[in-house]
Amino acid sequence: MRFRKIDPRIWGDEKFRQLKHEEMLVAFYCLTSAQANRIGIFRFSPAHASEDLETLPQTFAKRFDRVIETLKWGWDSAARVLYLPTWWKYNKPMNPNTFKAHLDDFHELPSSPLLAEFCANTRYVSDAMAEHLRNVTRNITPNITPNVSHQEKEKEKEQEKETERESPHGPLVTLIEYPNGMDTPEVRQAITDWLAYRKKSGKTYKDPGEQVTRLLKQFGDASTFCAGVDHSIAQGYIGCFPPGRGGGQTPIDVPNPRDHKEGRQ
Repeated sequence: MRFRKIDPRIWGDEKFRQLKHEEMLVAFYCLTSAQANRIGIFRFSPAHASEDLETLPQTFAKRFDRVIETLKWGWDSAARVLYLPTWWKYNKPMNPNTFKAHLDDFHELPSSPLLAEFCANTRYVSDAMAEHLRNVTRNITPNITPNVSHQEKEKEKEQEKETERESPHGPLVTLIEYPNGMDTPEVRQAITDWLAYRKKSGKTYKDPGEQVTRLLKQFGDASTFCAGVDHSIAQGYIGCFPPGRGGGQTPIDVPNPRDHKEGRQ
């Protein structure tokens, strides 16, 4: 299927209007992206989605959770299966034979409790189509490969380990959106030092990746950012400021982590 149907009445839907604009974008992505299939229950990769939407994984996760909760969609995080219960209402096949052909997508799914929910949902299909769903239900066990989800999770763990091996400062610095010319070893070290300083001061960020990304964009270049980190830590500032600026912040008596590395006392 090369297209998806979206009812224009969605803009007046009470649940949909509860979403913020960024969350609406996530909802539209789930409905129309290449990850969706022909039957409204499909494997879904949040990591892939965050890349497509050019947002941080943790930011996408928060918006995605909000969409799932508000629109009452089904999400199996272990198997990474997303289920849209009203799919057939807007994407109903032309006839039972087409419907039966679309159900081939069902057999590509990993084992999940959502599969039974999908087969039991005949609200928006004809009697003939409902019979095809019942036939699928009878053959759920032999047609599903239960180890697919396990293989995917093992692959995902290996990718996470590889990311950590590539980054001497841990996985967080790989999740930050770096402006042009600012993804350097010096900047990554400065980020690590600044986050350690904030943690030591008891002022940790709620969303470190997003906050640091914002800082980098504000500073604009690598040398100014690194100098700002050294200056702000040395002065005990809560916020990060370029040399010569302090923003009237109250100093915090926290040692500069770079002093220990460079032997300064």
